[in-house]
Amino acid sequence: MRLREERNGYDYICTHVDDFKVVAKKPERWVDEISAVFLLKSVGPPSYYLGNDYIWSVDNHAWELGCHTYIKECVRKLEADPSIDGELRPHKVPLPAGCHPELDESPLLDDDGVSKYQMLIGMAQWACTIGRLDIAFAVSSLSRFSASPRCGHLELAVYLFGYLKKYPNRRLVLNSNPLLVDEELQQSSFHPDFLEDYDGANKEEIGTGFPDPYGNELESSIFFDADHAHDHLTRRSITGIMVFVGSTPVLWPSKRQGCIATSTYTAEFVAMRSAVEEAISIRYMLRCLGVPVTKPTNLYGDNFGIIQSATIPDGELKKKHVAISYHYVREAIAAGYINAIWVKSHENFADVCTKALGTIAFCNIIHDVMV
Repeated sequence: MRLREERNGYDYICTHVDDFKVVAKKPERWVDEISAVFLLKSVGPPSYYLGNDYIWSVDNHAWELGCHTYIKECVRKLEADPSIDGELRPHKVPLPAGCHPELDESPLLDDDGVSKYQMLIGMAQWACTIGRLDIAFAVSSLSRFSASPRCGHLELAVYLFGYLKKYPNRRLVLNSNPLLVDEELQQSSFHPDFLEDYDGANKEEIGTGFPDPYGNELESSIFFDADHAHDHLTRRSITGIMVFVGSTPVLWPSKRQGCIATSTYTAEFVAMRSAVEEAISIRYMLRCLGVPVTKPTNLYGDNFGIIQSATIPDGELKKKHVAISYHYVREAIAAGYINAIWVKSHENFADVCTKALGTIAFCNIIHDVMV
């Protein structure tokens, strides 16, 4: 990145092996300088880069990021496999509603089957990484069986690609405007004042060496959720998080929690702590890119009890074994860089990262975050 001569922002050049992309007010300048030294195969507005398709939307007046070219190639490769026996059957959701792969007791796959399964999971992981947040939970659930998959797991992986075949062109809109959340969906937004309980937490810790901030501020928002005791074998809960910069989803982790939560309260607080950690990371990254960051990050959760416990000054710690998560979250809120807000469960976007939802619930959320 380099500061423009007008000192009103930065130009960026990102590279991956022998591919590069310029994000600048006048990108031709940097392309000309690079082409004077290196031979360039193609120059122009982005259309395909590392599996992503870039489309300029006239309606949204913004770039849209998808991966339909990559997905269609994956589907073509899979349907060419003789063991598939014809075309993939399309599905409306990535996994059947209420699916629990850990309960599968079908026979273990042979070596060829294991290789095929690992190939499918690898393709699905990359699709999820480059923008298909709608398959985050499915990929996370199936990836854990890559070392020793069963026949039922392979059937679920094929089921997932049947979903991708039906919806290959779902895209993210790159929108820097603040995320719009209907105020009626927010039951309450608390204004905590318990700074005296956390000495030294009077402000956000900001390191030195960041570039000077220029341009408009990018607000960040995070939705978090937990599915208590989701895993029927280990009873570990699932944490789902969806991070927005502006109105654009940028991160959507879905993973099992490291500890076994004995209550929904504990599982939700562990998820909230993970959301605070992601907020700290995203705020750090934005500052590294020279983006102004002054407003707090909004954390949206659907468990009213933990929002109260995290924000009410005289809130009591009801579960001793969740004390670390409890105080970690409250310290961040006291410092003023986290704002906790309650939303209704069906409006919590992170719900798609915690469980296999039914068609209606799944589509209601995905239609709000993708096009």
